[in-house]
Amino acid sequence: MEQFSYMLDEKTNLQSCVNDFQQKCPKSYASLLVTIFPHGNDKEKIQDAVKTVAEALPDATIVGSTNSGGIALGELTVEYAVITFMVFKDTNLKVITYDGKKIANENASQQFLDECGQMEDLVGIELIAVPRYFDAHSFFEDLNELPEEIAFFGGNADTFDMSVPSYLFTRDEILGSGILAVCFCSKTLRIHVDSVFGWKPLGTSMKITSTDGKKVIRELDGKPAFSVYEKYLQIVPGEHFHQDTLEFPLVLERDGDTLARLPDSCRDDGALVLNADCKQDETVRLAYGDFNEILHSTQ
Repeated sequence: MEQFSYMLDEKTNLQSCVNDFQQKCPKSYASLLVTIFPHGNDKEKIQDAVKTVAEALPDATIVGSTNSGGIALGELTVEYAVITFMVFKDTNLKVITYDGKKIANENASQQFLDECGQMEDLVGIELIAVPRYFDAHSFFEDLNELPEEIAFFGGNADTFDMSVPSYLFTRDEILGSGILAVCFCSKTLRIHVDSVFGWKPLGTSMKITSTDGKKVIRELDGKPAFSVYEKYLQIVPGEHFHQDTLEFPLVLERDGDTLARLPDSCRDDGALVLNADCKQDETVRLAYGDFNEILHSTQ
């Protein structure tokens, strides 16, 4: 596999990136995966970007999602779009999407398991989710039925501004809820998956004493959950609460793993709406991490 990544800054537009890739692309390959991480969530601009790539590379598999920051050339950017071309010599790709507004979670996971069961030499699955209206965590849990040797990786679609919707997209559609899967089938491709945490715990441990569903903490140690950010970091609820807390997740231990939970928003009652699940009686701590330091620790 060969990878070519580009950052679309003031000096580089999408067409020039595509042209440069076409000059460098190997003449012979089995499949081509193009991943687009746009800056912002303008659907018309996303469609234009997909169209530009599709017209230049008619055989390419095209996927992408909105985001709160892209990675190119080993650096994090929150200001520019990022596009990556991955060229495979002997790997077949299949893209599967489920619209969270049209299909129940349990039906989606069962259909996906059935699809995977029919694939030969399935070695890896990239998953990108928009959790709105869709229980991505339960979907992932159902995938435990698949063989352990299949590598899983991916993440959630996001936006830097939490007041606007997130999207995931393919060559043919844009979804505001649901999940996108890219399945890699090959006899020779090997995918190494590693986990680097990088966040550094701060302060004392706190117990989740009240929740409201799987992704909302109402109280920590019997107090409104947001108060931990107010007490230790002087961060208060408001329009920019998500941006203000990006570098300060709550971390917890579960089944021997350390997990981070970022607040997506703060409700009027002081409850924290998280980006992933939590459980009552779990213990959490505030943590801090510099994004570029965490990124560099993976190298």
